[in-house]
Amino acid sequence: MNQKNVQAWTNASLDQWLLGVEAASVMLHRMLRIAAGGVDAAAEVELMVREKTLAALELQARYLAEGIDLSPLAATQVYLAHYRHKVAANSDRLQRIS
Repeated sequence: MNQKNVQAWTNASLDQWLLGVEAASVMLHRMLRIAAGGVDAAAEVELMVREKTLAALELQARYLAEGIDLSPLAATQVYLAHYRHKVAANSDRLQRIS
């Protein structure tokens, strides 16, 4: 593996770690919102399920559009960019309403 590939995989590993941290924050905010109960909690659960389903379908469509011959690194980068964008949007939304 050359230096460029090592750096790219290192960056992907950092992105994966950041995705985990961001997702944990979103899970905490959602858990608190759902634990409070009521109409807002029900709406959050419904939104969460819809967003997760749509995000998975969108990612599948991206993979098909970009071709199934993506390298493992390219597929990883597409996955991470896709989900980091989704998680960041949820983080922003949940922090605004908390």
